[in-house]
Amino acid sequence: MNDGINENYITLKFSDFEFPPEILTKKLNLDPTHTALLGETRGKTILKWNSNMWSYEEFIKTNDFIGDLVKNFISRIITPRLKEIKVLTDAHYGELSIVQYYYSGWNPGYHFSKGILSVINKTGLDIDIDTYCLSET
Repeated sequence: MNDGINENYITLKFSDFEFPPEILTKKLNLDPTHTALLGETRGKTILKWNSNMWSYEEFIKTNDFIGDLVKNFISRIITPRLKEIKVLTDAHYGELSIVQYYYSGWNPGYHFSKGILSVINKTGLDIDIDTYCLSET
């Protein structure tokens, strides 16, 4: 049973590269939360990774506005690495993933200022947003 607090996952992901994930760790000066190599099994399933993968994920359990959480992530993680991320996305797949399990209230919403959108645009990252509305109200 959930305690009514939203679960938020914000992730910077890269895939479709041929070199070891440790090279991305060095280029970005950021320790990943997940890495995988082509052909490795995905967790406890029979599915296998179809490319090398590197990701840095933050899990935040809060009812704060998701747009503020994303803005904070972008200012701390994306903006200082803007040039490095752009070089990577020019040659490989890159994504900013935002996932929210929404338990509190009835109206989850996203607002990204033109400044935030400009930063994301400069990176070349795709954006994937998933919201799971699980509130009873």
